[in-house]
Amino acid sequence: MVEADNPTPESIAKSGRHAFIEASAGSGKTTCLVDIVTALITSEAAEIGQILCVTFTEKAASELKAKIYRKLAGVNNKAAAAALTNFARNEIGTIHEFCLRYLSEDRMQSLSQATGITMSETDLFEEAREYVYRVVWASFGDEKLAAMTAACRFGAGGNSREFDADLRKKAIFCFGNPAAAIRPPVSSAELVSDADSFRSFTLYCIVEKMREVARTRGVLTFAGMITGLAEAIRDEAFAERLRSRFNFALIDEFQDTDQVQWEIFHRLFLDPNGKKKQRLIVVGDPKQAIYKFRGADVFVYLQAKAEMRTAGAMFVNLATNYRSANELIAAQNHIFSAPAVAEVWQRMDIAYHEPAYGEKTKSTGDDCTGFEFFRAVDYHRDNEVIFAAQAAARIEEIRRRHSDWKIAVIAFRHAALANVAEVLRERGIRCAYYKERPDFRTTEIGHLQILLQALALPHDEGYALACSTIFLRTADQPGEYYAALSALAAQQRIKALLLRLAHDMRPLHHVLGVYPDSTRYHTWRILFRFLLEKCGDAVHDLATLRKAIFDLAETTDDDKNGDMLVGKDAVTLLTVQSSKG
Repeated sequence: MVEADNPTPESIAKSGRHAFIEASAGSGKTTCLVDIVTALITSEAAEIGQILCVTFTEKAASELKAKIYRKLAGVNNKAAAAALTNFARNEIGTIHEFCLRYLSEDRMQSLSQATGITMSETDLFEEAREYVYRVVWASFGDEKLAAMTAACRFGAGGNSREFDADLRKKAIFCFGNPAAAIRPPVSSAELVSDADSFRSFTLYCIVEKMREVARTRGVLTFAGMITGLAEAIRDEAFAERLRSRFNFALIDEFQDTDQVQWEIFHRLFLDPNGKKKQRLIVVGDPKQAIYKFRGADVFVYLQAKAEMRTAGAMFVNLATNYRSANELIAAQNHIFSAPAVAEVWQRMDIAYHEPAYGEKTKSTGDDCTGFEFFRAVDYHRDNEVIFAAQAAARIEEIRRRHSDWKIAVIAFRHAALANVAEVLRERGIRCAYYKERPDFRTTEIGHLQILLQALALPHDEGYALACSTIFLRTADQPGEYYAALSALAAQQRIKALLLRLAHDMRPLHHVLGVYPDSTRYHTWRILFRFLLEKCGDAVHDLATLRKAIFDLAETTDDDKNGDMLVGKDAVTLLTVQSSKG
């Protein structure tokens, strides 16, 4: 791997080599990605649809789309103008979107296009767990089962049983990673003799039941999308057809990848036997690898780094922090450059590069030294309220001195944030929860209401009305598309109808082309997630679906809307987990 001297996005784009970019928080990795994509398009190295750009959260994907669109719009270039015209053809999205889109072209098409048969890994786990507890455990007999559950402290944790929580985490990981081994390996009830073997046997049975349910029902889970595509591209003819679509692949948040995902990227974009030589550009930071609970593996990141080094990739380190105040950077360097901490990084072959001060970073001019601590003897609601009051007073003081600062409150759990929000609102400080319900009164929601109204009318009349919506205006064959939607509505297959609308990104891309605003993507995703969750309950036919959407649009309260993407002047409330997203 070649160390690059002061590389720019333009030089990376023109280098002709793969690139491995390590970028610490605040170092401008998203800006670098946007500039690389822009350079590839404006230099005519690739069209918008020939650049695969994958990230690992829907929010990050929507923001990336909006930023690339704005960047291209600011360039006076013929190729950039063509990319804007064809922006709906972009291949920017999550790993799951990428896998689902192209899995449907393989022999597994019937699975990926199942009529509404989708389940989250959590739902799959709950069904399998209930079966194992009810059926498999019964084979032990009352006396042995009582002894095993007591040894495992089965009842500890109350309503949030610790035994179940541990099983859920491990089962979902093993389900999504077929090569993962369960230790100790116990696949038979006769081998159960103590607490450890009982846990392993229960885990083994749950994972096997999850796979059985997914297989027999044709269920497609998020993990199934990824493992399904990994299996499909073992067919070299299919892999080559997929590979030929792209000139470049850019992978963001690469530290959050796992072995199966890396096999996909390696097979498609780093395989020396491929007929078409694409370039692979990855961006990540091993110090931010926090998604182990869902299968992310920092050692896969290090393996990929070594393999890309062998393939002659250039190595780029973005070490300048453009986001944080000088005091915070100095405190961070002091902590992570300490010998005891540095030794941890070095044992894992991870280098800690001390971030340099960027031109946007400066001293706060405030009287804080970088960190302030509120200490409490224990962690309960009363102390959370005391902390919230102190935080509110500090926020008011900071706002008087720095009215343009963005402020976030990060807590370990959502319950603590609720207490903080209550105190902040009592003091007139606007706050916003991460991923709280967005405003459902946007233009595209109105188009959806019109489309559903059209589906309730006679065919010719309904088609004429539907043609005025973005759903038909962006369709390749609007007549056939409307006929398919109309058939689903007539059969009251509401979940299948919603899935078809939700998976068609063309209307949303059209909206983003007019309004390059990432909140639109967020609203779209939350809307369909909410409606799909209601299917079979509050939503069971076209009429109740229309009413559900109408009620959402009518009941939105501007004063209580907590969408962090909209409330730019609001204090953002985050949990530790959501702060990464």
